[in-house]
Amino acid sequence: MRSQCKKKPLIQIILGSFLGTITLIPYIIDRVKNSVGHVDQLESNIVFSFEKVGDLFKMFGRFLTFPTAEITRFMGRGRGFQQALETVGNHLWLTPVFIISMTVSVLIVVMTLLRFYFKKPQSRLDLWVVLLPLATGFMFLFSIKGPSAHTFWALFPISIYPIIMRWNRFPQFMKSSRFMSIYFASSILLMLGGVLPNVGRPYIGGFSLGVNSAQAAFREKALRVFLPQDVVTLDWNQTASAADFPVILNLQEGLIEIDELGKVHPLIAQSWRVSKDGRKFNFTLNKNILWSDDKPLSADDFVSSWKRVMNPANGFSTSYMMADIEEVTALSTSELEVKLKTQNFNWYLRTASPNFFPIRQSLVTKSPNLWTKPGAMITLGPFTLAEHNENQSFTLKRNPSYFSARPQFDRLEFVIGALEEGLILLKNDKVDMVFHAPVESLTKLPKNALLSYHAPQLTKRLEFNFVKYPTGLQKFRKAIAQAIPRDALAKEMGKRFVPAGSYVPSGFMSYDAKGGVAYDPVIAKKAIREMFSLNTVTLDVLVPCFDAAREDNIRLAQFLKKELKKSIGIDLRLKLEPDQKRYALMRDTKDWHILIRDFSGSFFDPAYYYEPYGTGARYGKKWQSTSYDDALMFAKSSQSEKERESWFKKCDEELTRNEIVLVPLVYQKAISILGPRISKIRKKYYDPYILKSVELK
Repeated sequence: MRSQCKKKPLIQIILGSFLGTITLIPYIIDRVKNSVGHVDQLESNIVFSFEKVGDLFKMFGRFLTFPTAEITRFMGRGRGFQQALETVGNHLWLTPVFIISMTVSVLIVVMTLLRFYFKKPQSRLDLWVVLLPLATGFMFLFSIKGPSAHTFWALFPISIYPIIMRWNRFPQFMKSSRFMSIYFASSILLMLGGVLPNVGRPYIGGFSLGVNSAQAAFREKALRVFLPQDVVTLDWNQTASAADFPVILNLQEGLIEIDELGKVHPLIAQSWRVSKDGRKFNFTLNKNILWSDDKPLSADDFVSSWKRVMNPANGFSTSYMMADIEEVTALSTSELEVKLKTQNFNWYLRTASPNFFPIRQSLVTKSPNLWTKPGAMITLGPFTLAEHNENQSFTLKRNPSYFSARPQFDRLEFVIGALEEGLILLKNDKVDMVFHAPVESLTKLPKNALLSYHAPQLTKRLEFNFVKYPTGLQKFRKAIAQAIPRDALAKEMGKRFVPAGSYVPSGFMSYDAKGGVAYDPVIAKKAIREMFSLNTVTLDVLVPCFDAAREDNIRLAQFLKKELKKSIGIDLRLKLEPDQKRYALMRDTKDWHILIRDFSGSFFDPAYYYEPYGTGARYGKKWQSTSYDDALMFAKSSQSEKERESWFKKCDEELTRNEIVLVPLVYQKAISILGPRISKIRKKYYDPYILKSVELK
């Protein structure tokens, strides 16, 4: 008898610790993976409203499946019961954890309610163990404290006790006050282990004390981004402005995504096939993708979108982007077929452009002028449009129906204003990043802020007039190219610029850092003297000065004027044109020798850069080359990626090294400033950042 009495405390401690720990499995997984954050799947900021009774029932269902949802969150899924089953099927070791956590979750609620209604509490302690799980549940349902994963799992072991307290089949000693004390002690220790390490830190679990403004922003689960200008339009079929991209690309998704290095990642498209002749593409869409109003996506939504752009009656300036399409058809709800007019094995890359995103035609037809407004816009992306104050701000809220990995934060807020205002907001922890900052105008960065450089997308170049003398001479054009020090030019232009090699910037398959004509002013000067002896040559240079690139173009033109005069004795007469219409007229009338131009591809397809210089193209400049036309044709029609790359490089050599149709000068990079709260961020090619993947400290 005595030996049994001595063993009982040890057994009680072991059992108490086991029961207090088994419910913390997701909490432990979270700690091991060092993944901090909120329980995003539960949308726990729902405020009680009798008008949202359906939402409360949905929340209650999520509460019951919370352990499974929490486990699947760490598997990169986190979409509730359905995907929990899929995850368990793919990871059999999760099966017992799944069964235990589901059983415990259901029993907590059921047994607590039964205990409360059918057995009156017989003591204060008895009353507390009945009310604790109910309080925990209501805390989630009505967001009394806005709990995080850590907080909930710290309270969970205390909440489980009513199950074992009055269940007759449990051993009597487990219902004793001694056992209950040990159980509560172990549970409280586990709870403190989750709470105390986070005191004074941003709201990542437990109660946060003494937070500053940046930590308060984290508690509100909002990422704040500063933009230098408002959007032109949120209609992704019509957008032709890079200013629209940061907002649109967080509202909507396309078939594929291209990262900063040029790698292709599937999004809505699960896979795609290209026909042997390179003229037909079949895209298989991921199933069960929902719009933000929970209606399923269909291949017809892509057909409606693209035909809307192609329709001449709409008069969209982006219609040229669909010019290669002969026919687009929905073979089924998840199968999209595209037929092209000509061969182009790289054509699928163009679908990463926002103009190719799907659209709900019924919404556009019903409200053609209102469907892009807050409350009316339906999207597929990680966020939905909640609010827009013109020239002031945007507010995007997380889309609960989003098909991919969900953001760490509930809201994405864009603040619009002058750069100086953005820097002040960043310094005071009011915003977390400033997009497209002209760093040349910065005198001092805010403390702990970092400059982040994006992949270069824009090429500044010279074009020659083939119908004028002497720029119609290949020898003269080559001398001009040899006399321009691109390294020195990039340094003169500022931190946003890097020396250009090939016509296309980095990331494209035909990119060559050593492309173009090598800098050699000695040979260039010798060639000029052979052609013109000691006579002075004056060239007219047309400089566009009507947009945001005005100052950059003027600085570039002045550098060329000084350098060419010094190196080869060529005088440049700069024609600075501030009016866009007059500039277009002068450009078309060929009243110039050299033209300064920018080119930023709307597509990640190299063919889009080289097509304008083919014979008969609108940018032909009276220049014709059979070898160039053949190289471009083979590049678009080859089934081998290596062969396509080789042919595109031949196109680049013909333009920049042999015939010298153009001279690539510098690539322009966008630069943003990141605040101290951002710990990890991914970039992509068409947009500075993939904001849905931002991780905060």
